[in-house]
Amino acid sequence: MKAFKKLFKNQKGMTGLETAIILIAFVTVAAVFGYAVLSAGLFSAEQGKSTIYAGLSEAKSNMELSGSVIAKSDDDVNVRSVLFTVKNAIAGNPIDMTPNDGSGHNKCVISLTTDHDYIDNVKWSFVPIGADNGNNLLETGEQFEITVDLTDLGSAGSLSENLTANDTFSLQVKPSIGSSITIQRQLPPAIGPVMDLDLRTDYGGGTGSGSGGSTLELAGSPQTSAVSGYVNAITFTVQNIGSNPIDMTPNMDNPGQNKTVIGLTTPGGTLNNVLWMNVGSSTLAAGDQCEITLDLDQIVNPSYDPLSPQLMPGNAYTIRVKPLGGSTLIISGTVPSSP
Repeated sequence: MKAFKKLFKNQKGMTGLETAIILIAFVTVAAVFGYAVLSAGLFSAEQGKSTIYAGLSEAKSNMELSGSVIAKSDDDVNVRSVLFTVKNAIAGNPIDMTPNDGSGHNKCVISLTTDHDYIDNVKWSFVPIGADNGNNLLETGEQFEITVDLTDLGSAGSLSENLTANDTFSLQVKPSIGSSITIQRQLPPAIGPVMDLDLRTDYGGGTGSGSGGSTLELAGSPQTSAVSGYVNAITFTVQNIGSNPIDMTPNMDNPGQNKTVIGLTTPGGTLNNVLWMNVGSSTLAAGDQCEITLDLDQIVNPSYDPLSPQLMPGNAYTIRVKPLGGSTLIISGTVPSSP
């Protein structure tokens, strides 16, 4: 008997209550873990849904260009203003089009880029076209005509050189919600009071589509000639290195008929669309060369009308040759001490 008692001395067992407590603990931990996983999944799903809704809201707030881009001039030389019309692209959310009048309350930002400048957040105004409920929100069925006055761009800055014949510019319209609109156009070779830049006419400009191969290159160095101590003529030769022919009709004998526009900058200022003459065909085929002369005594008028102030030895000058389509050729030089 004593031996039997020794056999079971200090032996303990697990009761049913202890087993139940352990099972309950396992179940509780599993439930908490499952809830955490489920909550994380629901949170991720909600975040994904929010992202989708935000994307839909962004897409529904897009606007688009409606009709042509119009440029206006009051001197037939420089562009004074650019006008275009926008509308809500789809039946989406209203777009805040509070104009930039200089007060800083505008939500839609317009940027202007030219060959010489980039100006962000320029001044602009709008007038409603057609249906309008009297507020600054561009809503479904409404159209706003936007005007950018190039002579008053606000505190953002001003153009270092005016937009003139054959110049290219772009406007970016950036609303607070939705994607931006980029408007890029090339001005026509002859500036008029009102120009539709989406037409393919002399007074219509266009985007220059299909004319990118019309590119000029300087062949040799420009030459200057002098009389009475001042420069009275600059002569240089250009070559068509593109694939398309270039209209090189001069404007000395027929002002306003030229398709290629030449500008001249001297210490006295900048002249756009100066008079020039050429030697050679009026159509410059690919690979051909053309000699151009600027008569500084007849720079803006076929009759005697000399450059003022005159170009003197040691003065720097810049010539810009802008064909209709293609890139602008810039020629920079300095008048030698003995021109």
